Amino acid sequence: MSKSKKRKSRKKKKINPRVNPGRAALIERVKKSEHLPGTDIIIDPPNKEKMSEVIKEFVAPFIDACIDNAQIKTLVSLGFVVWNASLFPEKKQKEMLNKIKDSIPILDEEEKNLFYKDIIEPLFKRKKDYFSSNTRMIVDYQFSEHNGVLNFDVVSTLSGKENG
Repeated sequence: MSKSKKRKSRKKKKINPRVNPGRAALIERVKKSEHLPGTDIIIDPPNKEKMSEVIKEFVAPFIDACIDNAQIKTLVSLGFVVWNASLFPEKKQKEMLNKIKDSIPILDEEEKNLFYKDIIEPLFKRKKDYFSSNTRMIVDYQFSEHNGVLNFDVVSTLSGKENG
């Protein structure tokens, strides 16, 4: 093949950014949500941290205790709920944290209290101590796994002030 034909064939090929299937499903779910009618979805807004990266950092101290991806999913999901609870007024925060504790599918009340003390309270404190300036609420999320590596995509508000 001549050099000019190679150049032409390269020009014809367009590299389409492939949207992660998990991310695509998440975007569609949020677009169809009756809770967010007419909401514009901005993918990777400029000058904003990726919330998936923020949440990874948020739950990082607890990851080593997880023995598999199922436990990591549970931890990250719990992290989302604790994160959002921290964005409410103080009186509502305590109520929400107690609801989280009560919804844990551990049968023994003592175990629930221990889980609350060892995981929920430290996550909440970590949000307040290290991420208090981030007021973006988690709207939805989607996990995906590829070659044993767990990933997740997050849809969040831009900030508390920008959302009313």
